[in-house]
Amino acid sequence: MRLFPYEPTVELFPQTLSGEVVEQIACAGKGRIYFQATHWNARFHPSNTTALALPGSHLNVIGREGTTLLVEPEIVEVEPSTLVIQSAKADVN
Repeated sequence: MRLFPYEPTVELFPQTLSGEVVEQIACAGKGRIYFQATHWNARFHPSNTTALALPGSHLNVIGREGTTLLVEPEIVEVEPSTLVIQSAKADVN
């Protein structure tokens, strides 16, 4: 029994690494990613991100909160004024 509520602290990593989405991650929800040879629960950081990550796409792992990894979309610059989210399933010519 806990006397005080547990509030996991957010730890941001000094550098971002790439993880692959295994289970869809919606804006305020959790999903699962494959990161460093292990499957992890993951959510977007900040949690008010309006993004959707589908299985097979890649995300940047930027930190953790307890045992949940914090991720953000992996963005690739294609033109100076245009940004897209990279997807492993996208066929870009």
